This record gives sequence, structure tokens and C-alpha cells, in this order.
Amino acid sequence: MSNSPSLNDLGYTGFLNQPSYITLAEDSGMYFTFITNLSFTGARSIIRNKHYGSLSGPIVPENLGNIGGVLPSLIKGIQVVKDNANN
Repeated sequence: MSNSPSLNDLGYTGFLNQPSYITLAEDSGMYFTFITNLSFTGARSIIRNKHYGSLSGPIVPENLGNIGGVLPSLIKGIQVVKDNANN
């Protein structure tokens, strides 16, 4: 390996509880990461992080919760699909 990997500390978001998978999405130059919290006790949720400026820029986390109770008990990950590509 010619280049050693580097690590960026995302900081403590306050919402991580057994994080299992991360999904990256971009929309009009704004980057988002979605983290699923896997929980055997039923406290599952999705965390959305907004990355301002770039992936290494400031992050604003938001707990989207269980989205009306529709998340499966052992959620692994999610897939993000853009609803309207013309916007």
C-alpha cells in the first residue's frame, strides 16, 4: 500500500446506539450520511448527518427516530433514492 489511510473523527453525535451501517448520499452539493442503529431492545432509529461544505466539513446530526414504527427490529441498513432527479 503506497498511501496510508487517514481517519477523520466525526465527533460525538449523541445519537449513536449500536450503529450498524452507514449510507452516503449527495444532493445538490450537500452531503448526508445515514446511520442505522441496530437494537435488540426495540430502540432502533436512523440518524441523518448533514455535512456542510464537504464530507470533512462541520456535521449537524438529526435523530429521525423509528419513522413511525416502520423500521424492522433488526434493521441493517437503508438505501437512499432521489425522488425527482430534475430538482
